[in-house]
Amino acid sequence: MIDDADPATQHLSTWLTLTGRHIAEPREFIPAFVAEIEAVGIPVLRLSLSIRTIHPELIGATLLWTRETGFEEIPRSRDAVTQTVFLESPIYQIYAGHTDFIRRRLCDPASPRDFSILENLAGMGATDYLILAVPFTDRARSRAFAIATDRPEGFSESEVATLRAIMPLLGMMAEIQSTRSVAASLLSVYLGNDAGARVLSGEVTRGSGETIEAAILYADMRGFTELSERTPSAGLIEILNRYFECMAGPVDEFGGEVLKFMGDGMLAIFPIGNGPNRDGDARHACRVGLAAASTGLRRLERYNAERAVDGEAPIRAGVTFHLGEVIYGNIGAAQRLDFTVIGRAVNLVSRMQTVLHDIEHPILLSEIFAQRVGTDVVPVGKFKLRGITEPQYLFAPSPLMETEAA
Repeated sequence: MIDDADPATQHLSTWLTLTGRHIAEPREFIPAFVAEIEAVGIPVLRLSLSIRTIHPELIGATLLWTRETGFEEIPRSRDAVTQTVFLESPIYQIYAGHTDFIRRRLCDPASPRDFSILENLAGMGATDYLILAVPFTDRARSRAFAIATDRPEGFSESEVATLRAIMPLLGMMAEIQSTRSVAASLLSVYLGNDAGARVLSGEVTRGSGETIEAAILYADMRGFTELSERTPSAGLIEILNRYFECMAGPVDEFGGEVLKFMGDGMLAIFPIGNGPNRDGDARHACRVGLAAASTGLRRLERYNAERAVDGEAPIRAGVTFHLGEVIYGNIGAAQRLDFTVIGRAVNLVSRMQTVLHDIEHPILLSEIFAQRVGTDVVPVGKFKLRGITEPQYLFAPSPLMETEAA
């Protein structure tokens, strides 16, 4: 219940309701919230908001502000909740449901120093510390708000009451932002950064899309069928995960977009911008695509070195590249859509994979890709590809070209 007679509570409640809820970015919201708390006369030395999320590698994040360093978002890995530093922290007491409020008056010698963070806070000059549960509609104790001040006498009792009173409103606002953040994170993980952002912004109509030009990468593991026959399911999943870490990671690092995993196959694009220097943009897309593939293959070799220690056979991959126009958008059934690319260029780059089975090169380039990426390429031959009308001249990057691209 908001205390109508308390001006500080009213001020912060009004700000959260009318202004704060419209600030979507944490790096903007947290400093603004600190400013409003200080505006009602509460000096803030350190403030944090800890939240859970849904992510394959992260369990949550801490949104931290300190007077000295400003805002910082600290991701928390899934194993963080099993570490001693967490299990012996005040936030664990909140998450475990033991309490919804902890206060330690560091200016009072009689106040217990029962958490390691208290010594750190005292070293910063903190005199009082509060941590409170932030209620969400799911009733889970997995969000917490903490604040420390360096005012000599610490927080007043009315200030503590104000901060406790606004937690339900902070929870409502944080839940709205957290829901959108989780949606954006999941869409990015499952669809890719660009496709996820497009879906979140409303590009969800079946058949909607646009024609773009891109360097197209298609990667495929060699001998996957034989490997799957002799490898238990759990081991096969581990191999695929490590393989895709090697091959997909560099695509993201070099500015590309992984669109689809198909068994042991991967489809990715490096879009070409619409600026005035399209030739330069196309060359750049081809070169960073080749750099990503070369980096991925080097990482795969390091993984193979690990496998060799255990007496396991190496994992090999083949990568094909083409440059062309694709239709990028929503395709599928009414109840199950896929945000992907289609078109002749995609057909060609996938058909090029059949040639890799018969040559020694791990990377194969279409003629137009070879022309745009540079002259230091090696001709492989002219090939008739299934479903492609005209025979295709195909090329491989020279070792020098791969080194330069990386």
